[in-house]
Amino acid sequence: MNMKTKQFYFEMLMAFVAMMFTACSSSDEIITEKGKALFLDASILRSEAMNVDTRCIQFDTDTVIADIMHTKELEIGVGEISRAPLDDTPTWSGNEGVTIQVGGKYYQYTIGGNGVSAVMTSSAPYYFTTLNPLTVNAWYPSTSGDVVGTACSVSASQNNDANFKNSDFMYGSGTVLHSNETNSISLSHKIAKICVTVNVNNPGYLNNSTINSVTLRGTKLSGTVGSNGALTATGSASDIVMHKKSTGVYEACIIPQSAVMTFLVNVGGTTYTATMTSRSYTANNIYTATVNINAAKYLTIGYSSGDNIAIGDFYGTYANGQGVVIDGTSSAVSTAKSKGITPSALIYTLTTSVTDKSHGWTTGYAWCIRETDNTYAWSTITNKTIMPRQWSMTDDPNEIVKDMDGYTYTSYVTKSGDFNSANYPAFFACVKFSEVAAGGGSSGWYMPTSGQIREFMINIGKGTTAYAYGAGKNTWCVNTSTATLTNNINTALSPIGSQYDAWGSTWTCLEANESTAVYQYFGTLCDFFAPKGNKANSSLKVRPMLAF
Repeated sequence: MNMKTKQFYFEMLMAFVAMMFTACSSSDEIITEKGKALFLDASILRSEAMNVDTRCIQFDTDTVIADIMHTKELEIGVGEISRAPLDDTPTWSGNEGVTIQVGGKYYQYTIGGNGVSAVMTSSAPYYFTTLNPLTVNAWYPSTSGDVVGTACSVSASQNNDANFKNSDFMYGSGTVLHSNETNSISLSHKIAKICVTVNVNNPGYLNNSTINSVTLRGTKLSGTVGSNGALTATGSASDIVMHKKSTGVYEACIIPQSAVMTFLVNVGGTTYTATMTSRSYTANNIYTATVNINAAKYLTIGYSSGDNIAIGDFYGTYANGQGVVIDGTSSAVSTAKSKGITPSALIYTLTTSVTDKSHGWTTGYAWCIRETDNTYAWSTITNKTIMPRQWSMTDDPNEIVKDMDGYTYTSYVTKSGDFNSANYPAFFACVKFSEVAAGGGSSGWYMPTSGQIREFMINIGKGTTAYAYGAGKNTWCVNTSTATLTNNINTALSPIGSQYDAWGSTWTCLEANESTAVYQYFGTLCDFFAPKGNKANSSLKVRPMLAF
């Protein structure tokens, strides 16, 4: 090779090297080999806290539900706070699938750990092919392609964990750089969330554990995804069965929209309705509501309006265990039975004692339509004063028969440490009486006082209010023949087809002394109360009663 030729090759080599250095300094260099994989650190974006906007509505109405009059009182307050993730903590749980969009193509990534911020990785990630900054869009739950312009729906059945979680939708956009070891992108929730706390207040029957479901009515379930991930509600409004977060607390994901929404709270088989005022629900926010339900202690059936309860009506038990007051007519009783309501007691007074009012039983007393089939000793414990107050012949009979605190006296026995069927057979048979149920919202079965039985004989049996005090006989009489009492009582019971056994005797809960209790005797001339010698060896039936 001559010198001129060598010079030519050397100049060509230097020119190529110069060209390479020039290319390396260019800002739009194309990487000719497979670039490094894109790793993303995904964090959850939380919106700033919003001012609480509380709105209260007081409900005090009567609503007919399946022909049953149900009194309800509801109060609802609505507010909104900062929207956190669905579990109310700003964390990923791990293994969530996220789609990212880079350069018009879509890649499936997986959250690799838990926490507010967690690294996403992929088995088939995007590889950088340029040093230029790139815009990346990301969304959860993951899809196989673009979500922009497609429909996004929340589930109508969010009462299970999977449907609730899958009703979420998050979207985010950010810039990634080839030079970063790990790029970051923030996702925010494009849905809103409704969270309602239900407080059920009726210790006699209902509480938060008896909430069967909470349904949210009036929200559109679908939306269209915009270019920034924002959802625009579409379609018609429908119901969402809400997700139970904890006892008394329910939540649901909703599409952002303006709406009038209603909570349908099913408690013990009865639905309470609370409607919120119209408002806008925006993305990435929680809207909280509180529903306080002062549930009726009993339902009513057969009344034209309100709770026009009268002496001679019946107390019964609904299929779900709640108490029902039934108008004392054959048609109302027939309607009640067709709905699975069992009449259990005959209402004989519309007042209660001061003590019973303090328990919340303010309407009246009802005596069981049945008595025990067997006879029982009042108590097998002798030489022991059981009741805090005893009856004696020196007491004013007018005061004794005014005593209406049968529940209180029965409780002295049932709450004692030695209460069982062997020690207190008659009390045990009374409070455990199961042939007909007492009904929720009531006191439950207890043994009546002689005053309560006398009130029954006067109001239902139409006995005279005069006393016939049997001097030397230790008795107080309702001065009416047993035949008359029996006929009047059976007339009152006729709508349910029951008959009153007037030829027996029954215990009361009163104690004369440590060996003697007071009982009710049905004689041929009058109905009277008297002490029964040896309460441990004498056996009588019992007929329980209740307060409501």
